[in-house]
This record gives sequence, structure tokens and C-alpha cells, in this order.
Amino acid sequence: MKLLLLLVLALLYSSGAFAAGARMLAFYEVLRADSPPALDGDLSDACWKNAGISTTYYEYLKPTPGPGVLHSELRMLYDDKGIYLGIVNYDDNLDKIVAERKRRDDPEIWRDDCAEIYFDSHGAGVGYHKFVTNALATRGDMRRIDAAISENNWSANGWRVQTGKTKDAWVIEAFFPWSDLGDEAKAGDLWMFCHVRYAFSSGGFQGVTWAPGGYYNAPENFGFLLFGGGKPAAPEAIGKILSQRVTPPWRLTIPSGFLDCTDANKTDFRTPDSLTLQKKERIEKLLLDIGKLTEASGNDNAEIKKLREESGELAENFKQTKAIEATANNAMKILSDLEALEGKLTETYWQARIEALLETI
Repeated sequence: MKLLLLLVLALLYSSGAFAAGARMLAFYEVLRADSPPALDGDLSDACWKNAGISTTYYEYLKPTPGPGVLHSELRMLYDDKGIYLGIVNYDDNLDKIVAERKRRDDPEIWRDDCAEIYFDSHGAGVGYHKFVTNALATRGDMRRIDAAISENNWSANGWRVQTGKTKDAWVIEAFFPWSDLGDEAKAGDLWMFCHVRYAFSSGGFQGVTWAPGGYYNAPENFGFLLFGGGKPAAPEAIGKILSQRVTPPWRLTIPSGFLDCTDANKTDFRTPDSLTLQKKERIEKLLLDIGKLTEASGNDNAEIKKLREESGELAENFKQTKAIEATANNAMKILSDLEALEGKLTETYWQARIEALLETI
């Protein structure tokens, strides 16, 4: 019986079943514009003040991405004509951004500092319309019908873009008519969307994505756009909408905290402080359990001892963490570190369980 239990524990441990996490989602509510912005690469128009600003970006091309290193912002509005998009690309080396491609649909435009913008009007995570631009406002576009069919020669006729610069960022201001997007959105519609940023100003490649895991070959990981009315939807309403589209468990970062969905019929709103406290308590319990296991077995080997010391030091640092600043990026970074530590401790715990069980066989 003990041997059977050992085999089960070993299989679960090796498969990572104990470390399964919730899918991180990206979401933005596009509000109607009272008046369209002037398309000039300057986001100071009054209408932009009514648009929410999304600042949460993730590591690019990572299976379990953490917070992205490129400080970026996006905002959107819509009206009867189409969608207006504003992107701010903050950069500490603004004078070193790469901007060389000037020809429409240049296949090498991705080698410039640029933005790739994806709209999926069907919200199915299969096809999309893709638009690319750099700091010179050079345009490129294509569309994907499904995983087997992409139309690289397709060109949108109506979209326009202007770029500008501030003292610490380069700015994109773009307009996409409904005719270029494959459909016209109405209030209450839910589309899928992604913005990917490429940067070379550091001397090497850096990339971030607005939707965790989202890029040209993974439209199923795109985030969601809800087309709203004049006022933002309440967190409860957002949770209800997404729970009908995404299989739990999932988590969504919103400006005031997190929405957690572990059951299709229930979505909980959690403040950063409450969620961080829960993670700290879980970490402390894991440390205590690991200590009991290794002490009881007398098999506190060098690897487990090292992990215990490392985990204990990190956990102690988190105990001293002051109140989280009220920004999504800061909250997400701290939570990401806590969850990585919890995952490492969970693996250590089950390794200790297996070794303790071996001692009794």
C-alpha cells in the first residue's frame, strides 16, 4: 500500500499537478467617444481623458509570463465610424529606438521598435486582423482566417496612424474603420484583442504582450474587449461576462485589484492586500510543513536544506513588504513573486513527502 501511495505521489509531483495555476486574462472596456480625437500623435485631446488606461503588460513568448519589463500604456474609444487607439511606449533610451522601415508592408518592420495590434471581431480566438506600425508611422497589415489560412497580401484601406514623442516616450495614435476590422461593434459586444510591443533601444530585443501568452500564433490567448456605453462596468458585471466565455480557473487584473474565478458560477473580487496576505499565510504553512517532514525523517538533505533557507529568506522579506501601491503593475509583480515562491515551496514539500515515505518502506 505504501509503495502504491509513493508511486501516486511521484507521478503527481513529476507532472506538476500540485502547481497548477489560474489563467491570467487581459480585459479592456472600450467606451464611446463623445467626439473623435485629432489624429496627430498627441493624446491630449479631451476625449482621451474619458478612456481607461491599461498599463498591465506581460513577458513575451513565455508559457507562464511574469510582468513585462517595458512600461507601456494603451487606451481605446469607439464611435459609429470605428475604433480609436492610443499607445504610449515609455523608453529610457528614447534616442536609441530603431526606426528604419519606411515602405508599406515591409516584412522586416518587426525589426524596428514597433507595435503589433490584433483585433478578433468574432471573439473566437482563431482568426484576426493584424496591424503593425513603427515610430515613423509606417504601416503593415495582414489577416488570418484560421490556423491553416493566412492572407499576408491583404491590405486594409482605411486605417490611419500618426506618431509623436514626449520627453520619455514615443506615442501611437491610430484609427481603424469598421470596414477594416471585419465587423462593426455594438454596445455589449465582446471581441478579442492583443497588443504586442517590440523594442530594441537597449541594444537587444525586448518584447511585451498585453495579453498573457498572446502573440501572432496564439490568438486563443488574446485578451478581451467589451464595448460599453458611457460609464465603465462594475467588476461584478465584468466577472459575469467573462465567466460565460472562459473556463475557470482564471484571474483578471483590474485597476482596483483582482477578479478570481474558480467556479463558472462564482467570481470573487480580491484586493491586492487580501490576496497577498493569503499567499503569505500559505507560504508560512508550507515552510512549517516542510520543516516537520524533514525533521521527522532525519533526511534534511543538502538540496532540501538549501531550498528551505532560500524560501525562508524570501518569505521573511515578504513579511516586511509594505502596503502595495495602487497600480496594477506593482500589485501583479508582488503577487507573481509570491506565487513563484509558493510553487517552489510546493515542489519542495512534495519532494520531502516522498523522501519521508521512502524512509518507512
